[in-house]
Amino acid sequence: MKILAFSHTGLTTGGAEQCLIEYVDLLMSRGHECKVIIPHEGDMQRLLTSKKIENRVIGYGWAIRPHKKVDAHEIRASTGASLAQIFHEVEKTKPDVILVNTAVIPWGLYAGRIFGIPTVMLAHEIINERDPSLHVLPSYKSYIKILNENVDTVVYNSDFVKGEYEKDLNMPKTPKKILYPLPPLSAQLINKLYKDNVIGDTLQMAIFGALAPRKNQIETLEAIKILRDQGIKNIHVDFYGDAAANLPYVNQMRSYIKENSLGSLADIKGFTTSVYEAMNQYNVVISNSKYEPFGRTIIEGQLFGRIVIANSTGGGAELIKHGESGFLYKLGDAGSLAKQISWVIKHPGNAVTVGKTAKGDQKRKYLTNARYDALIEAVENSSRNSKGIGCEEDYFNPISALYEYNHVLNERYKKIARVINNRYTRAGRHATRRVVQIAKRRVKEILAYKLK
Repeated sequence: MKILAFSHTGLTTGGAEQCLIEYVDLLMSRGHECKVIIPHEGDMQRLLTSKKIENRVIGYGWAIRPHKKVDAHEIRASTGASLAQIFHEVEKTKPDVILVNTAVIPWGLYAGRIFGIPTVMLAHEIINERDPSLHVLPSYKSYIKILNENVDTVVYNSDFVKGEYEKDLNMPKTPKKILYPLPPLSAQLINKLYKDNVIGDTLQMAIFGALAPRKNQIETLEAIKILRDQGIKNIHVDFYGDAAANLPYVNQMRSYIKENSLGSLADIKGFTTSVYEAMNQYNVVISNSKYEPFGRTIIEGQLFGRIVIANSTGGGAELIKHGESGFLYKLGDAGSLAKQISWVIKHPGNAVTVGKTAKGDQKRKYLTNARYDALIEAVENSSRNSKGIGCEEDYFNPISALYEYNHVLNERYKKIARVINNRYTRAGRHATRRVVQIAKRRVKEILAYKLK
């Protein structure tokens, strides 16, 4: 079976990207043929190439942007160019299934609909107003409609995400869930890195993840201030994340630390590539994220026997049974978080036992291949429903016609590209002017064209 997968970035540091790599490895180990489309050059391409996994770079962007100021015309133009290449790739590859990694890149879903190929979307995030990091264009309801019309099967990464989508999606054909711990997690690796959780004179705490408003780290600083004001000073928290990625928020955190004299109790460590080694240096791992879809660091902390404290929203509530495998507090209530930290300080032995219990439970649950069942079922079942490429209806399909027209134009551009490379010759200047004229006419045609 041929699988064409789409990655939502060309990096390898994010959880979604790590999961895609893990899934492709798994599918290939089962005898399936995989090719991965990447939006830009980078670590993902190098890693796939080193694994001898076929890949190609096509410069597409996200349909949902993390900011509100966008140029609609620029997005349409770049999307049109990307879709022409994607459609051409799909027609050439003739996959049995298209696998789209995350809901922010619907381009592979479009191709599946045009060419009659089953599509599987891996939902790692929630696409609604609860996620403050994403701005839905043009609106949440219209985007959900797009997904509903184009996706065949959805595989969710938590019951929370599944519930959020099923409020609006009418076609969640795969009701099972699949959970995504960050690879490479294995019993051997955990045993090698694991250190007993010993609480000393100072309770050592850490938060791992992007330093951003949606991760809500300031709530921990507020809890630390509450505890300090209560006279509890035998605590310390370190924040791990890229300090340069969101400077306004990091500066807000630094200002809060300085204004409230928390310098001896809190420190911003910055980005680390040795998360697991660092995690074992702490007693407590905290997750403050607002409506976290899954909570990867929660599982990581539990697998390494740390005491995990998270808020009771999103996927965190599925991973923690309060008082047995971790502790939950109320989102937006720093006092509730401070109360959980205080309990750990007063009952260190019981808290360490909670961490050990979570470690055993999560090893049995997440360090087996059972977590792949929903993915394998979704992909292999979808292939049985393949309609094949090239339906007769495509002859009358305006989107398919535009694709063909774009493909013809691209071939024309390639022929004159050799001349354009030397633009200082008379022929080069003439060719450049001609390309500009064609491009302007093409833009007018696109803007004037309306699908009815």
